[in-house]
Amino acid sequence: MKIVSSRETWKGHFTYEVGYDENNQYLEVPFSMQIVVENDAFFGTSVDEESKHLFDTPTGVTGFFGDNTISFVLKYPYSYYRDEDGTLVAEKNMAHPDVHYYGAYDEVTKTYSGRWEITYEVEERIDGDVQEVFWGYWELRRG
Repeated sequence: MKIVSSRETWKGHFTYEVGYDENNQYLEVPFSMQIVVENDAFFGTSVDEESKHLFDTPTGVTGFFGDNTISFVLKYPYSYYRDEDGTLVAEKNMAHPDVHYYGAYDEVTKTYSGRWEITYEVEERIDGDVQEVFWGYWELRRG
């Protein structure tokens, strides 16, 4: 099997939807990924315009392409959130939950788009953990 490897830049945006207050819903946040593509898999870093000033190390990204589909995971260096006043707060001593992106390729627009999700463990119980899922939409294109 021949391995094809290339460095690529992808650009797009994501939006906040379910689980976020009305002031942030539908807000479009531009982001870009610098990735290395090998066959149907890729890895690299991601930067978004909202949180880039909070981190001193890059946000990691790993994923794969399928038959007109894409799936990838963003791993922020540490936790961050928007407080009651709308200010972004970083918590370097806490891990940020993985952000899972799923989507499909649109041949007409030459873009990938889909849904992203974050799952938070809210409470541990004897009969199982209580989780909250926050999500939004995203769109991404090569270069």
